[in-house]
Amino acid sequence: MVLLSESPAGPNLAILDCDRQTLLCGAWGASTGTIWYYRVPKPAGDQSQGPTALTLHNLNATTVTSSDITRIHTAKEYENQTPYDGIMHPLDGAIKQFGAQFPLAWFLFAMSKIPSPLFMIGLSFFSRYFV
Repeated sequence: MVLLSESPAGPNLAILDCDRQTLLCGAWGASTGTIWYYRVPKPAGDQSQGPTALTLHNLNATTVTSSDITRIHTAKEYENQTPYDGIMHPLDGAIKQFGAQFPLAWFLFAMSKIPSPLFMIGLSFFSRYFV
C-alpha cells in the first residue's frame, strides 16, 4: 500500500464543504462523495492556457476506504476516464463563460429553501389555474 505522502508527486488536496459553501457547490454542481481531479495545463510561451481536464470519481460513502482514495492518484485512475467537458465545467464550461454560474447557484439555492409541501401546493394552484 502506497501512501499519498510517500508519492513522489503528491496531489494538492482541498475540501469543499457544501454545508458552509452552498453557493460554490451550486455554481460548480458539486455533490457529496465525489473526488474532482483537475489536471491544470502548463501555460504556453504566450501565456495562453488550454482547457483544464477534470475527471470526476464518485465514491460509495458507505464502503469507501482510504486505499480507494489513494489508488485514484497512485494508480493514475484519472487517466483511464474521459475528462468532463460539459456546460457545467467549473472553469471552462459554457455557463462559466457566459457568467451565469452564480445566478444559477442563487436560483438553485433559493429553490432548495422552499419546503416541499409549499412547492406542491403552489404547483397544485398553478395547474388548477389552467383547468
